[in-house]
Amino acid sequence: MGYNKDKWGRSKRTVWWLYGKERCIKEWGNTLPSPADIQEYKENWSKKALKKKQYFKCTSKANTTKVSRWLRNYGVNRLDYHNVYKDTLVVKDSSTFIILKLYFFEENA
Repeated sequence: MGYNKDKWGRSKRTVWWLYGKERCIKEWGNTLPSPADIQEYKENWSKKALKKKQYFKCTSKANTTKVSRWLRNYGVNRLDYHNVYKDTLVVKDSSTFIILKLYFFEENA
């Protein structure tokens, strides 16, 4: 179980490792979401978060890799942040976004 691959070469085990088994089951049931499903899910909430200005413009000191790593270490699921532009990350949860901004503001101050 979990080793059958879809046409993109992904298995449930891989997708569950990336996004969390419970979260995937909550969002898509027991079916394996396609890359388009995941992208659509992220784009739906990203539009709302962008309107609320919940985006982080990355810098040379706080690049997308460093910020993404911080988010994952903070416990944010990969489904709850989205790299919408080359140097911009959108965060779904407003309180997490505020902590992110404060953390990187303090680090650069």
